[in-house]
Amino acid sequence: MRAKRPLAKLGVAAGAAVVALLLAEAIVRYAKPEGVRQPVSLGTKAFARAAHRPGTLPGLEYELAPDADVIVGETRVTTNSLGMRGPETTVEKPDGVYRIAAIGDSYTFGMGVNDEDCLPAQLDRALNRHGPPGRRFEVLNFGASGYSTRDEAIVLRHRALAFDPDLILVTYVLNDPELHPFHALHSIFHEREWWERSHLLQLLVNRRLPSRHDRDYFEALHDPTTKGWRSVVTAFADIRESAASIGAPVVLAIVPNLGNQGWDENPFAWIHAQVADEARRNGFEVLDLGDAVRDVVPHPVHLRLENGVHATPFGNQVFAGAVQRLLATMQPEVFGALR
Repeated sequence: MRAKRPLAKLGVAAGAAVVALLLAEAIVRYAKPEGVRQPVSLGTKAFARAAHRPGTLPGLEYELAPDADVIVGETRVTTNSLGMRGPETTVEKPDGVYRIAAIGDSYTFGMGVNDEDCLPAQLDRALNRHGPPGRRFEVLNFGASGYSTRDEAIVLRHRALAFDPDLILVTYVLNDPELHPFHALHSIFHEREWWERSHLLQLLVNRRLPSRHDRDYFEALHDPTTKGWRSVVTAFADIRESAASIGAPVVLAIVPNLGNQGWDENPFAWIHAQVADEARRNGFEVLDLGDAVRDVVPHPVHLRLENGVHATPFGNQVFAGAVQRLLATMQPEVFGALR
């Protein structure tokens, strides 16, 4: 009988450990801390399923669905038959057209504004209105909300190159190094691994990251020793190779944080510098949109939607103007001289 006591104690200890883990799991599910994917609202699910579909490209979790027509709040989102926000076009580039492929996340896509007010659409109109006579421009919007730089490199290589763009415009936002984004669309379309079904394990895996609402979160994402920043380095190299394969220059536009700080109080200036340095190492032309528009707009909040973090129609217009000025400096024979 004495020989069985250690086994009995082991069984009790194992049972107690299981109970403790289940209790910890229950507490984490109840507390809903940062670092754990949370349920997505019904409205967001409806938008996701109406305007998106599972990704058809290798490594891409989701993409815009073709021929979508969705009302989101007070804005309308439509996509063409090729699954891009914008008017109908063709994969084959028409003669005499200079094409720009706009690659990015929700800032490129134009979250919170109508189709005609997003940055690519405004840049398209500005170039065709003020460009040299007889030249036609087409800015294609390949943006999708929640994409990381890694996702954008996939979109460029496996989709946008087929449209034979003459120039590639990539927008960079501070959360672009996210490898396991908590964005609602990723939560809906992501095929979870076994450990991701446990809120406790999610919290343990993501414990190194600060709250997504803290400035430290963006600083942690850009720590050069992390997988997140290394994914950006790899993605930039991939974008460089893709662009070189068709002889197209790359412009990287860094989007400023449209928070309550003034232009001179930007706590992320060092991140902008780090991103710009890496982009230039890959031969990209760099445009810091904050620096480019600070003399036009007195404070960043004047460019921000009232209930969000994205740009207003006016904000996108100002950013599009900054891109146009850079392009005119790069290639005045194509885009026309500065005015």
